[in-house]
Amino acid sequence: MKGEFYNAERVYNIIQLPLFKTFLRNDECMKQLLKTLLSAVSVFNKYNIVHADLKLDNILVRRMGMFPTEFKVIDFGSTFNFRSNGSINSVTPEYMPPEALVSGV
Repeated sequence: MKGEFYNAERVYNIIQLPLFKTFLRNDECMKQLLKTLLSAVSVFNKYNIVHADLKLDNILVRRMGMFPTEFKVIDFGSTFNFRSNGSINSVTPEYMPPEALVSGV
């Protein structure tokens, strides 16, 4: 999927329809995607890292044959260590937590 802005809202366009249908029809594919994402978030947590821009656009899927075989989280340009006193400066606003928007972090 690829996110684009249309009328001030983020709209996702399915650019790989066969792959999308595979996820809809195959529970194992969805389970593997979720397992991989949760594993990545667990590693981030272990090292006190906040990705700050985790969204569909930043997840790559490799397909070998009929089914997805590998998932990767990309775009670490806005990551930061949540133990430091840094600031969030380059995240997609639609994906920021409301408390970060209000506090002006």
